[in-house]
Amino acid sequence: MLIKLVRNFLAAYRGPLTVVVGLQFIGTVMALYLPSLNADIIDNGVVTGDTGYIVHIGAVMLGVALVQICCSVGAVWFGARTAMGFGRDVRAAIFHRVGTFSQREVQSFGAPSLITRETNDVQQVQMLVLMSCTLMVMAPIMMVGGIVMAIHVDVGLSWLVAVTVPVLAILLGLIITRMVPSFRLMQGRIDEVNRLLREQITGVRVVRAFVREPLETERFVKRFGVKPYTWNPFFPVNTLNLMRAAVAAQLEGVFAEYVEAAFHHMWVEPKKMDDPEVAMKALAASGLDAARLLARSQDADVKAKLIENTQSAVERGAFGSPTFFVGKEMFFGKEQLREVEELIRGG
Repeated sequence: MLIKLVRNFLAAYRGPLTVVVGLQFIGTVMALYLPSLNADIIDNGVVTGDTGYIVHIGAVMLGVALVQICCSVGAVWFGARTAMGFGRDVRAAIFHRVGTFSQREVQSFGAPSLITRETNDVQQVQMLVLMSCTLMVMAPIMMVGGIVMAIHVDVGLSWLVAVTVPVLAILLGLIITRMVPSFRLMQGRIDEVNRLLREQITGVRVVRAFVREPLETERFVKRFGVKPYTWNPFFPVNTLNLMRAAVAAQLEGVFAEYVEAAFHHMWVEPKKMDDPEVAMKALAASGLDAARLLARSQDADVKAKLIENTQSAVERGAFGSPTFFVGKEMFFGKEQLREVEELIRGG
């Protein structure tokens, strides 16, 4: 699954990956060449006292080292850009996929788990891509080149390579087998941390909603003469299904009627509108085909349209609700409604 995921999303980055492999190959060859130059200085310069030869080969070593540094920096740069682009694409794909989930599917996975998938898990795979571009590409080149150079320098000592490489492989395997269970435990604990943090944040919103929001809303109602109005004791509610139903209402040509009914049952005759059964009865009581709208809200085209609307709002700068647009001007918060009215009248 991981290999398929990486292969699919890295297909768009073949060019940068090719550059990374080329730079890593050149940089590794330069790194393997430096010990030979150092040995050459000792054998033919230091031993014979030839200062000119030492300076000449030393200059060559500096040039080789400079090429190695440039290749390493370039490989890391291209690798980092590729990894960041990969992470961005995977997060976008997960976001779009989760946006198509039904309420039951979201509850099945759980919000903490989905948050972990979108953040920590993507970051782990992103780091895998980055480490692959910087270390895993270099490792086999260094291994093969090192063996070749070791045999070239002294065939008699090459048996050390045959002994040390299997030992290192066994030790590495033991470390990995010990790390995998710990990593799985860590993933479960990250889910738990996300769950607790989400509960705390949600609790802050609930406290704010029940302590300050009613007062602020009452002030707003008096200022603008909003009647009739009743504070909804179930606020805040999950509006995902209501927003999908709003898109469905647009497609069915009953958007105005739907908005009127939804707001009526939220703020005139308050109900728990994030409960599908309650919402269906409320909308039906307002004369809408509630069963058709709620069933339509689960269609793929409706979910895709809501995602498209959300992205469009984000691109325009919206970051919360309520947000008002008058031409290119954006106003956030119900407190800005007076300015919105003045701008409309003046326009």
